[in-house]
Amino acid sequence: MIVTSILKLFRLALKK
Repeated sequence: MIVTSILKLFRLALKK
């Protein structure tokens, strides 16, 4: 689902 992609991107952004 798209939600999973958004969550993954959000986590990457936070880790950045």
